[in-house]
Amino acid sequence: MDTSQEPPPDTAELQSRANTYIETPLETKPAPELDPEPSDVGTSEGAVESMGPDTRTLHETREPPSSNAPSEAPAIEPNKLAQEGRSQNLPSTEDLQSIAARLIVFGFTGKGPTLNKHAKNMIARGAGGVILFSRNFADPPQVAELAANLKREAGSRPLLVMVDQEGGRVQRLGPPFTVVPPARTIGAAGDPSTAEAAGRVLGKELRAVNVDMDLAPVMDVDTNPLNPVIGSRSFGTSPEVVSEMGYAVIRGLQQEGVAACAKHFPGHGDTEQDSHLSLPHVHHDRERLERVELPPFAAAISADVASILVAHVAVPALAAAPSEAALPASLSRGALHYLRHTLHFDGVIATDCLEMGAIAQSYGIAEAAAAGLAAGCDMFLVCHTEEKQVAAIEGIAAAVEAGHVPLKRLREAQWRIGQLASTYCRPAPSLSDPVETAYREALVGSVGSRAHKEAIAEIVKQAQERTQGEGGRTESGDDIAPEDDLVKQSGT
Repeated sequence: MDTSQEPPPDTAELQSRANTYIETPLETKPAPELDPEPSDVGTSEGAVESMGPDTRTLHETREPPSSNAPSEAPAIEPNKLAQEGRSQNLPSTEDLQSIAARLIVFGFTGKGPTLNKHAKNMIARGAGGVILFSRNFADPPQVAELAANLKREAGSRPLLVMVDQEGGRVQRLGPPFTVVPPARTIGAAGDPSTAEAAGRVLGKELRAVNVDMDLAPVMDVDTNPLNPVIGSRSFGTSPEVVSEMGYAVIRGLQQEGVAACAKHFPGHGDTEQDSHLSLPHVHHDRERLERVELPPFAAAISADVASILVAHVAVPALAAAPSEAALPASLSRGALHYLRHTLHFDGVIATDCLEMGAIAQSYGIAEAAAAGLAAGCDMFLVCHTEEKQVAAIEGIAAAVEAGHVPLKRLREAQWRIGQLASTYCRPAPSLSDPVETAYREALVGSVGSRAHKEAIAEIVKQAQERTQGEGGRTESGDDIAPEDDLVKQSGT
């Protein structure tokens, strides 16, 4: 396929904007000052001082922390300014918990389609989203009915249904869903139009089964061959490839009405630890981050990505103060301020799961959720345990009630999630309209269609042709999987 073709007129402008990020370094400009009003920012006095004019240049180079940095996680201090400016007209504890629940995405076991007690309890508490895994999947009609029943249980309140459907080894909904190759194969194909087609296939099939949001694509640049968790989930080893292909996949997903979520900000590609188990550290200075790790996220923002997922990875160069250097980015005011005010991201900032080892080894769930909200996160994934999901809700509400987090910060997060839901969250299908029922059945029947498989086969073919001289291997040495091997993958 000719990659020099002009994109369709309706995408030309956005493609041009993405190319600006892909082909040139990030623009050098100062980050805006933090608003000192506690209700607007929820940051500490130290954080405000650390972003004074003499330290705010975008391409500032910082020395990595010394190797004798404390191994214990730093304490998360209460927000002093929030305490001083605490409103005396707070909602009741019950109402605060109801608002806090809108920020929580819960997971549960069971393939339904009947909901178990865990799912019903969390929806009754007001949870704003639910994440499905392979443990919830039997076949397309079952998962479509399960997602619809989750939405019906929420009544008139929107409930975002989401899943990790990246392709490759992270594909929670397996065959007969079309098996999409890993991002590395899409990157090796080198064709933005087929990358967008992959996003469209993912979007069409997720939308067919009542899923609103895909926690994809991975926008990490795979620069460390010892990385145990990214590898072929990345589009490539260069920021240019990751930016261009990730942009296209986001466009494809969202044009089909499914929200995309770029991950794992500010970059999980150059780590040797798995954040599911422990806290990785990225010790690059800011100049390197802005040259390699961060451009793909700028490209995602130019594609109007609905959400960005923040990693549990410590990145000292983005810390707002020395006390933040060992904090995961998901709890770092500096990292999230950079995303919001330097990269100008206006969408939903989500955390990776708070039950992962990088958080659970050092913080309680309640403490981490409250600290993440104060730092600037809007949505919190708590993917497994009901008790921890409840603890996150209660921790956020208690922090607001105690004045550690401004009520306005909680309202802002609720508003951002509401904006995303108003665009992408579809109501449950009608049970009484035979026309809609027939339409929904036809959509479910399109999952794994021949047209979808042919679109994916074209990607694999292009990747094989481009790497033929290298023995069918990508830039990082990964094998290009043949189409029939892809179809056999379980996606778990």
